[in-house]
Amino acid sequence: MRIEMPSTDESMSRARVIIIKSLNLNSPYPERLELYKIPQWDSFGQLQIILGIEHELDVRITDETVFETLTSEESIANFINSIKSGDRT
Repeated sequence: MRIEMPSTDESMSRARVIIIKSLNLNSPYPERLELYKIPQWDSFGQLQIILGIEHELDVRITDETVFETLTSEESIANFINSIKSGDRT
């Protein structure tokens, strides 16, 4: 049985949607969404995004290292890919 991996574009889009929804951003959206690069993504915003990831992906993020590395669209997209491939639960 082959597991279909989400494309990088699909994961990036999903990461972007999670960030936008979690931070309640209004358009136009910044080109790059990253911790401390926009006012809404501060330490409290980071917590909101982690909760959004948990809700959207139906996972629990308990590893502090993972929490601290999910700080950009790219890192969240990589995390989504790792969830889909079974690398993380």
